[in-house]
Amino acid sequence: MTNLSANTNLPQTDQGLLFITPSENPAGKSYLAVKKPEPTTTVSSPPPSKPSVTTLPREELLERIFQSNCHHSHRRWEKELLFGATDAELSISMGNSFHFGEEINLRFQTNSEPALTVTYRVFDVEVTTASFAEVAAYVRRIAQIPERKSDQEHAQLLAIKLDEIRAERRQEITSYVRSLTGEKYHATARKKKKGPAETENRPPPLTGQITDLLYAPDCMTEASDRKLLIKITRLLNRNANVEILKAAESAVQIIKRAQSDWRCYTAYWTGDDQKPRETAYKQGKETTKGSEPAPP
Repeated sequence: MTNLSANTNLPQTDQGLLFITPSENPAGKSYLAVKKPEPTTTVSSPPPSKPSVTTLPREELLERIFQSNCHHSHRRWEKELLFGATDAELSISMGNSFHFGEEINLRFQTNSEPALTVTYRVFDVEVTTASFAEVAAYVRRIAQIPERKSDQEHAQLLAIKLDEIRAERRQEITSYVRSLTGEKYHATARKKKKGPAETENRPPPLTGQITDLLYAPDCMTEASDRKLLIKITRLLNRNANVEILKAAESAVQIIKRAQSDWRCYTAYWTGDDQKPRETAYKQGKETTKGSEPAPP
C-alpha cells in the first residue's frame, strides 16, 4: 500500500487537515476535511430610547392627552353628541378624576382652576396645567360635540331616544314575563294558513299584552303602579288561570323589574344620574357598637 504521508510534499500539519487517517475511515475512502469557521458574535446595538412625553411642547402634550381621553368613539359622549353641550358643561365633563400613566399622571377637577394638572409620575413634579376653557375647546374639537340644541329640539330628541329604549326593554323583558305567565313559545312548524278574518279576531298573546303595558311615559308614578297592578293581575287571573294572590305577586315582580330597567337605561339620558342621592345619615345620629343613638 502506498504511504500517502511519504509521497506528499505537504507538511505533516497540512496532511492532518486534508486527509482522514485509516483508523478514522475504515472503508478506506479519503475525504477532504473542511474546517468549520468559528462563529462570529455580533453585538446588536440597543434600540433608540423613546423620548419622554415630558419633553414635548405643551400644545403637543395636551393634544396627546385629550386624544386618548376624548375620542368621539367613546360611549361617554353619546348624550353630548345627541343633544350638544355648552362650553361650561364641557369644561367640567371630565369630572373629578385621576388618570395614571407610564410617565405622567392626570388630575381633573371641577372646583377651581386649573381644571387639569399634569404631573411627572416618578417625582410628582408638575409638568403643565390646562384651564377650564382649554379643556372645553379640546373636548369639543376632538369628540366633535356640537353646540347645545334648543329646549324644543332637546325635548324632541329625548322623546325619540326614550321610545327607542322603551321598545328595546319591552323586547328584552319578554322572556321574564313569559316565565311568570307560563305561556309557551309559538310553534315554529308550518300551520294551515288562516284567513284574514280569523287572523284579525285572534287576541294577541298574553305576554305581549303585558309587555305593551310596561314602560309607559308615566311608568314611574304611583298612579301608573296602581293601574298596572290591577291590569296585569286581571290578565294573569283570567287569561292564564292563575290564582288571584299569585297573580298579584307576579304582577308586583313584573312592575318592579320594569322600573329597575327603566331607571338603569334612562338615567343617563334624562340626567337623573347626576342628581345628588339622598342618604339616611343625619348629623347627631352617630352610633357606636354597644351605645345608644344620641337623642334628636
